[in-house]
Amino acid sequence: FKSFQFAVPPSFEQTDVRVIEKDAPRSPLVAEENSGESNYTEFKIHLNNAIPSSEAKEFIIYLDILNAVTPIRDEVKHMEEPFYLMRALWSFFSPYETETLKVIYPLNSDQIYIQEGDPDFAKVERSYIFLGPYYKIAPYSEKLFTARFREKGPLLKMSLFEKKISISHWGAATVVEEVTIRNVGAKVTKFSRLQHFGAEQRGGMVNTAKSLPVYLPKDAYNVYYEDLIGNITSSSLREPTARGRYFEPFFRFPLLGGWKNYYWFGYTMPLPSALKRHNGVYMVKVSAQPTVSDPLQVDKAFFRVMLPEGAYDVKLVETEPSVKALEVEKYYPTLSYLGKKQFSVERSDFVADPASPATIYIFYRFSSIHLLVPIAVLALILFAILVLVLVRRCRPVLL
Repeated sequence: FKSFQFAVPPSFEQTDVRVIEKDAPRSPLVAEENSGESNYTEFKIHLNNAIPSSEAKEFIIYLDILNAVTPIRDEVKHMEEPFYLMRALWSFFSPYETETLKVIYPLNSDQIYIQEGDPDFAKVERSYIFLGPYYKIAPYSEKLFTARFREKGPLLKMSLFEKKISISHWGAATVVEEVTIRNVGAKVTKFSRLQHFGAEQRGGMVNTAKSLPVYLPKDAYNVYYEDLIGNITSSSLREPTARGRYFEPFFRFPLLGGWKNYYWFGYTMPLPSALKRHNGVYMVKVSAQPTVSDPLQVDKAFFRVMLPEGAYDVKLVETEPSVKALEVEKYYPTLSYLGKKQFSVERSDFVADPASPATIYIFYRFSSIHLLVPIAVLALILFAILVLVLVRRCRPVLL
């Protein structure tokens, strides 16, 4: 067979489905939505190579489920550990009969209680929920359960993210990332600065975020970090590793439950790291998600790439159905003669995952003669000013 079907139950709010073959993790398969008029979402997964009937293949399916965890109480006192509710499946919602199924849910808590829809063969050990094994599950079986657990850490959601990349053929690319982050956990009331300071010194903060670590490119330099008040120096930037440069921007103020924060950081990359060239065609590759170190839900994100002046034959390619191209904008900075084109895409309601292959590509051609035009224009302006000054000095004075 050359394809197979995968379905998402109607009771869950989801966005992206990513499927890879276990033996070829670097080649994601094409997932085509094929729901029709049904009340659930169904996808047709196209295989890179047909599988004979006598063979078996293993696939890994990544499904982004939004808002699956919510606080039980809207408000809690400062330093009170809130309880959360998780809605999840203990069956595999598939258009095929499932022979064998085992389910594991890892949670960052050691107090977990299964409340409703108590599944058979359920076991809670430390911070894990083990379900199964189950056998001969009928197609489209939607069996739900809810689990109640206590969580010390924050429940973060990125309300808005914007990444701006500016390509310069003079040798560098500049990047600015703007972040609006919210702690959507239970809202904290009766805040006590003294109590908070004491808990911070003991390492026992609850429902509070101090930073949002990210991984920058290995060769990123000139890193800065600011918010609406100004520059923030309390950040940590480590040496490059296989994943990149670990950058931890500490917030100016702690992010308690119900609070939000807005900040931005930027850096510079050498041009060869941001731009590739083949047969006269340049390619810019941009990850279509924030550079977070752990999975994080994102409400809305924009990715903008400003090409050098004079770029032509531009083509934008998206690799994810959820990535939507926006109208091309043109800007005229100082000494501009043709204007710089900015290409933008938008992505909404998804989970930013470091393992996600969501990417956009921009291909274009460029002639180096355009690098000399601004210099020539500036030289002409300076020459005209010099001539004007000389003319004014040499003008005869009439008595």
